Amino acid sequence: MLRVNALSYKHILKEISFTVKKGEIVAILGPNGAGKTTLFRCLMRLLKPSKGNVYLKEKPLSAYQTKELARVAAYCPQSPKVGFDYQVRTVVLMGRSPYLSPLNAPSAKDFAVVEKAMETLGIKALAERPLHTLSGGQQRLVFLARALAQEAELIFLDEPTAHLDLKHQIHVLQKIKDLAREKGLTFVMNLHDPNMALAYAGRILLLKAGRLIGELSAKDEKLKKALEELYEIEFSLCSLENKLFVFPRI
Repeated sequence: MLRVNALSYKHILKEISFTVKKGEIVAILGPNGAGKTTLFRCLMRLLKPSKGNVYLKEKPLSAYQTKELARVAAYCPQSPKVGFDYQVRTVVLMGRSPYLSPLNAPSAKDFAVVEKAMETLGIKALAERPLHTLSGGQQRLVFLARALAQEAELIFLDEPTAHLDLKHQIHVLQKIKDLAREKGLTFVMNLHDPNMALAYAGRILLLKAGRLIGELSAKDEKLKKALEELYEIEFSLCSLENKLFVFPRI
């Protein structure tokens, strides 16, 4: 689905290489300033890399037309914004723009896709609500629904749990896991919580100072040592119900 070869961007990203298979959930962990958001912006062609190559479905990213790219990949930024305080249905409908010409109004099919996206994420009852009246967790689901309406196969999520309480973090991440399992969608997301990454991602990439310094899974024996190198603090490791958890030593 995605292949990144020796991607660099100015002094921020340095020789980044990794692959993502269809249906995977890949989490990227790293301290603030590691380059996580910059990486996503390069992968969505919002920034031009200094060097390196990116292939999406084995086609060079540079070869995609803008609308063609939007039909394959979607990006949910950390703090998504829209110009006006639209209703939820209108925000989700924006995901259909890659399929519309400037002079064409949305068709019945477009509205059906929008309704299905909202239904999938359990926000159909919010369709008439202005966006600003929703909680942070509900707004995250709205923008994820917009990505679903875009019918993208690969979705980049920049800190999808930022500023959410624990319940809403779990709710959003579980929806992502369900979509990967049930619809075969592929997700690459930045997270700050190692335990959330361990619980919901099949693979974890470690990004530090613009370089990938390793890759982990939830059962990796080197988990503790790798996280200590990444964050430069000490961790304790414990197992509960056959799952690994890490805690900073205070």
